[in-house]
Amino acid sequence: VYSVLSIIFIKDLSRGKKSLLTCVAKERNRECKMSQMSFQTKNLYIAQIILMAIITEMGSTDIILPSLPNIQKFYVVSTDIVTLLISFNLFGAALSGILYGWFSDNIGRRKIYLLGLSIFFLGSFLCSLSTSIFILIIARCIQGTGGGVCATVGLAIIKDIFNEKSYVKT
Repeated sequence: VYSVLSIIFIKDLSRGKKSLLTCVAKERNRECKMSQMSFQTKNLYIAQIILMAIITEMGSTDIILPSLPNIQKFYVVSTDIVTLLISFNLFGAALSGILYGWFSDNIGRRKIYLLGLSIFFLGSFLCSLSTSIFILIIARCIQGTGGGVCATVGLAIIKDIFNEKSYVKT
């Protein structure tokens, strides 16, 4: 759910003054349109969304740890097979981070970031539909591949929109 909301929110933020999306947060107890927000406020919202996406991606790795014994019992597989869920997720994130960095420098950060979040959402959706452990392992690899964008391109976007002093504070 968070991936979809952040994709929609970032697309609206990038449209600038003609955006129809109203602020999620309220400024001075009133709703405001994105076009009424200052440039600095938009940047803070973008940074918060990206940091929340990074936390969500990191959480996708940690949240599965306590459920590994239950997954092992449900699919009736060995511990070695179940631990592949973590390994393939981290492998996808590590390998894709290199590719996302290069593509974001050459194509543009926003497009690559939205692509990565979409892949992360697709992987999460496939995890929920998995009927066997092998489909779940592949879905976790796809999820990790999409999640690799959060740390690589997400932090690069934050670095791009803030100067050095503001970047350290954020």
